Amino acid sequence: MIPVTASNDAELVDASLAGNRDAFGQIVARYQSLVCSLAYSATGSLGQSEDLSQETFITAWKHLGHLRERHKLRSWLCGIARNRINNFLRREGREPIRAAEPLENASESHSPEPLPRDHTISNEEQAILWRSLERIPEIYREPLILFYREHQSVEAVAEKLELTEDAVKQRLSRGRKLLHEEVLAFVEGALEKTAPGKTFTLGVITALPLLATTAKAATVGTTAAKSGTALKILFMTKTTQAIIVAAVTVTAVLTTQTIVHHYRTPDSSGGRHGVQIKLTPAQSTEAQQAARGFLEALQNSDWQTVAKYWPPNVPPGKGVNDIFTDQNKKLVAGLEIVSLGTPYKEEPNSGIIFVPYEVRWKAGGTQKNSLRLGQGPDGQWIWDGGF
Repeated sequence: MIPVTASNDAELVDASLAGNRDAFGQIVARYQSLVCSLAYSATGSLGQSEDLSQETFITAWKHLGHLRERHKLRSWLCGIARNRINNFLRREGREPIRAAEPLENASESHSPEPLPRDHTISNEEQAILWRSLERIPEIYREPLILFYREHQSVEAVAEKLELTEDAVKQRLSRGRKLLHEEVLAFVEGALEKTAPGKTFTLGVITALPLLATTAKAATVGTTAAKSGTALKILFMTKTTQAIIVAAVTVTAVLTTQTIVHHYRTPDSSGGRHGVQIKLTPAQSTEAQQAARGFLEALQNSDWQTVAKYWPPNVPPGKGVNDIFTDQNKKLVAGLEIVSLGTPYKEEPNSGIIFVPYEVRWKAGGTQKNSLRLGQGPDGQWIWDGGF
């Protein structure tokens, strides 16, 4: 193992051909995310994608001498990976869309213990993740997976997939929209299946006589009920809740257009939806300036200024650091303000002002919404939701 300081692929290939395993280790480190992402996009299995990727690099090591144009190492590795993937799919006799593990099976299985310093997710989370991604066409799925594995860099995805940055932005935008539709359909279907039915009614009716008995008899009856229908209902409910929560989490992580939601209901004042009451020119200008200040603070990652817009009394878990987690901070950083609309109210005596806006994400795509702003006793503008 001889340390290598090569900065380009050709130099690393030369050193590897000379028997330097450290040089080849740098090749693996440089392209493992790309190769694993291609394999995962095709198979839907994290474990299988890593196996195929390891086979890809081992094959590359054995045949490295056949690579004549050494500056094209990335394309050559991708070609080997796609051949391994296609052979695997033909051997298994299935298409990748049918590779998703049923959620009921995943929830009963257990993931192996993770290796030190490795980050892993449970089998149930893997199944939910792939269930959300599987029906997105591969042309959109590949850049979407690689984008979040490459620290949300459009430039890195474009380079590794040999696409223009504009093409990557377009595919990411379309992929996110499809992802949103797929997860929404999945959550709607799961919620529909969890609606209480006849079994729940029967469980309640069966338990009714217990309420009129002695405490001792009630204890015995309750124990019996828990061992039968009641326990089954409770277990199914918790499992379904876990699936739904995980599905919503996947959406929040992978969809930049929905990274931050209202920390209160959109309109807790009971206002007349759709009725826009104009403000005075002075009020309108001041509200627009407040909205611009809030959005520019997000754009510049100025979290001290963002905190100044936070209400003094918010529900638990809805503070500035709860909403703007490290992941969300990365997503909003560098946004561009496209436009600010005319501020308005929905109730004459309401303290909430709506400011329409449109922003463009650094990663591509735009979002339109209305900031809800109010003012505290000291005149400080306060964000009330709407991002």
